[in-house]
Amino acid sequence: MYLKGFKRIRKNRIVIIPSALFLVGFCLITMMNMYMSIGIFYRGMSQTVVPLTVDRVMGLVEGRYSESRSGLELIAHSMLDNGLKLNSPEELSSELEKWRALLGVRDMRFYSSENGMYYDAGGHYYPIELDPGFEQHASALLRSDEENSVIISPFHGLEGRDALSFYHDIKIADSGGNVVGVLGLGHELKTLDKEINVPNDNVTVYFVERDGRVSVPTHRYGAHALKIYDLNDPGLLLSKPGRTLYKGNIWGRGRKLLLHFRYLEFLDRTVMIEIDVTPFFFFFYVQARKSLRIMLATALLVILANIVILYLSNHKLSLRAYTDPLTGCYNRSYAQKHVKKISDGPDACSILVFDIDWFKEVNDRDGHSAGDQALIDVARIAHEHLRSDDMLVRWGGDEFMAVLNTDFDNAGLIAGRIKSAVDTETGVSISIGLTAVQQGEVFDEAFDRADSALYKAKQDGRNRLCLIL
Repeated sequence: MYLKGFKRIRKNRIVIIPSALFLVGFCLITMMNMYMSIGIFYRGMSQTVVPLTVDRVMGLVEGRYSESRSGLELIAHSMLDNGLKLNSPEELSSELEKWRALLGVRDMRFYSSENGMYYDAGGHYYPIELDPGFEQHASALLRSDEENSVIISPFHGLEGRDALSFYHDIKIADSGGNVVGVLGLGHELKTLDKEINVPNDNVTVYFVERDGRVSVPTHRYGAHALKIYDLNDPGLLLSKPGRTLYKGNIWGRGRKLLLHFRYLEFLDRTVMIEIDVTPFFFFFYVQARKSLRIMLATALLVILANIVILYLSNHKLSLRAYTDPLTGCYNRSYAQKHVKKISDGPDACSILVFDIDWFKEVNDRDGHSAGDQALIDVARIAHEHLRSDDMLVRWGGDEFMAVLNTDFDNAGLIAGRIKSAVDTETGVSISIGLTAVQQGEVFDEAFDRADSALYKAKQDGRNRLCLIL
């Protein structure tokens, strides 16, 4: 069984091999196109969504920074014009509270480099050394060439994440240019987080300290930014022009993220922007898969159509090669190829050979077209009386041969019916020789015996059936 299947494959390899190669090549090209399309998708997102998102976030951050800077400069001028009132702590704290309420911020604070005292809008005032953290920050700012700085520190008297404030501090100087202290305002970190990270948005903005710790969003406070995404390139946190990279499995079902890193000198921090493109990706992916299925189905239909066309063409060529074009019977070549050992099977088998009586006279008297029609009619009648598993062959000229898969007696009845029908339906007669195929007998031996029976029928006067066992 397997050998026959292998032979069938070899016989049709001219169809199967090109079709298989076409299908494999088509699938590879389609997958490459889909992979390239995904790459184009991410590049498109990087060139459109990322810049728009970065511009929005940068605008918000720079806007908040500029507002704070302008507010602090305005307050500094007012305080200097009205006098710092260092000898009246309550009055100075009251003025700070007034400005805090006017600006809508969480805190206002002032450090005087003249007397070393700390003041804030909550009415607290004490020597700066009692707040080592702020003392270190203020001293560093006073020693530096920078005019302002940003720091995240706890709100006075509170602990935990809710106490965290985003302080913007500037140096203030008198009319003579002498630095007299540090003035700062503090935004509540949670409020700043809500302004930047809009709910139900696909964008998350991180403020990252120089050591890699996250300060915003507050639920990630203290986590290392790179470890959140399993990254190990510290240079990302110092990228001034900004760097964008993709994070996620292209073919998996996890989240698909675009990460943008940009170091901001005026904040001395890195802004890390996470853009979740999963919804966009899966919309694109679903459409791409639909297109892939349609293209694959089309390719399969084309291949199937080609196979059918080639099969029909080959079948048609086979019929032309092994079929007599005039009568539609098998030709002698086909018979000699397929009936070499007709007695190999267990069933009985018979051979009959017949030809048209006085066929040459029919051609000479009525013309070749009449002779051709006689051949067609005789072949048709023989087909009508034979069974589907019998074989009818035009052996040559006006001679026909039939292999009947039945015993000698039934073959004789069939041969008689064919002869009677020819006598009745046509203007010619036929002579028939019939023999039974013996077990183990080759075709040539049986055919010679049937041909001898036909010869005897001719000698006995034609238009008759002669039987030889």
